[in-house]
Amino acid sequence: MAAHRIVPLFLALPLFAQDSGRDLRVSDGRSAPAGDCAAVLAGLRVGAPVRYGRLTLFPVYRDAKELPVVPLDAALKARWVRLKEVGTGSRARLEGAAPEHYVYIDNGLVLDGGGQDSTTGGGRTQPPRGKGNNGVGNGEDPQPPGDPPENDGEGTGPGDPGNRRGPRPIWVGDFGTFCCEKGRSGGPDTFAAAEHLAPPRIRQLTTRGGAQQRIWDSVEEMEKAVGAGTGTHSLDALYRQRRVKDPAEAAVAALAPARRNATGVVYAIDDRIVGADLYAGPNHFRLSFAMVVKSYALEALATAPPAKKVSLPSQSDARGFLAAALAGDWTDTGARDAASVFCADLDSLHGTFTLAGRSLVRAELFAKPAKEKKTPTKGGK
Repeated sequence: MAAHRIVPLFLALPLFAQDSGRDLRVSDGRSAPAGDCAAVLAGLRVGAPVRYGRLTLFPVYRDAKELPVVPLDAALKARWVRLKEVGTGSRARLEGAAPEHYVYIDNGLVLDGGGQDSTTGGGRTQPPRGKGNNGVGNGEDPQPPGDPPENDGEGTGPGDPGNRRGPRPIWVGDFGTFCCEKGRSGGPDTFAAAEHLAPPRIRQLTTRGGAQQRIWDSVEEMEKAVGAGTGTHSLDALYRQRRVKDPAEAAVAALAPARRNATGVVYAIDDRIVGADLYAGPNHFRLSFAMVVKSYALEALATAPPAKKVSLPSQSDARGFLAAALAGDWTDTGARDAASVFCADLDSLHGTFTLAGRSLVRAELFAKPAKEKKTPTKGGK
């Protein structure tokens, strides 16, 4: 309750909407458009809403085998990977790999450390390292079959030769970043953690090639809206301010039922659906849940509450949002590391899908504000 007293605007409660109480399928039963993204969307089901304050989450379920994916923060804590700043701070380098999991680097992930705190520009997928190789039975090592060398990799042992085509190289890759700490320059070249995700307003900029100045401006605007200055205008430091930290943690606890067995959520603030975050499956979503819900909480805290009571989005509205994505034309932008990235800019939403083969890695969808939606001209053109 203390969090509510710290940030009164988080208390604003709009009118509740009526929901069906049962899962709603995104597909209407007719043939879905061709394409791997459409196949993923057609298999989704939208559950009953979970509400807290001005936030509404609609859990999304999917009956499909989950690709083993972990978020970057989990890989850093496990010391599977290292993350360094490259050059003047506009790029980062990831070194290492998880033994058996893909590592997903979220779009808008806040990287703490380096010359300045940074946020990633677009999602990246790192392949698993795989098992080592002890030479048993492949005939490609210095010793012929029947005379293997000693075990030389993690996961190998007698009767378990590991990767029969030789050891896989340690993955090294660079990716673009944006600065999200305007008032500091200089420091270590290593990013220590990745514990926060930028709120949707900033993630939309990074996924659409937003300018650096607009990201700095957004951080300062949120500081003013929340009433919590950070000195260096750091997004990471803003998340750690009590005016943000306490209500954000309260939201994570209150909205936890939306996480159970779900692969992601459609999320809304007040009467407006803001977007959807989908993950590889329930385990990937579980590992990412606190981070993504805190990003919704900061967005709500920095958004002016409605002047009067409004009707909340319904379960059917959430289904309709995903159905609009299903009907869209998703364009393959080409392979990026271990996955392919698809994008779409539709009438009511825009976003990206990341797929490894036909398996979902991550999807981000953002609703367009009313003024940005395409409107037909006279004659229907």
